[in-house]
Amino acid sequence: MNNNNEILEYQKEQKLLKKEVEQIKKAIPIYLISIIFVMFLLFFLLESKLYSFFGGIKNFIIFCILLSVSICGFYVYLSTKKIKQKEKLSKNIGSKIYNLMKLEDE
Repeated sequence: MNNNNEILEYQKEQKLLKKEVEQIKKAIPIYLISIIFVMFLLFFLLESKLYSFFGGIKNFIIFCILLSVSICGFYVYLSTKKIKQKEKLSKNIGSKIYNLMKLEDE
């Protein structure tokens, strides 16, 4: 009877981890689009003030694009790392559940 409760707890934890992974995967495109939108907004607001600092509009556009790409890349890297970590943990829980069920059969 104790094994059944333990199995149910592991299954709840695994289900919660899978739900978190799905939430992270759904949030990635939303955050990427919002980062790009904020960069466009900053570009139009700061264009006249930073024109002389960058020595022209071309350099400012390149800077904004590079900054956007680097922020998006860093966010995608962190999200992927978090997803892999949670999937690995979920897989470990699945193997624990399998071992408990295997012991229950014997």
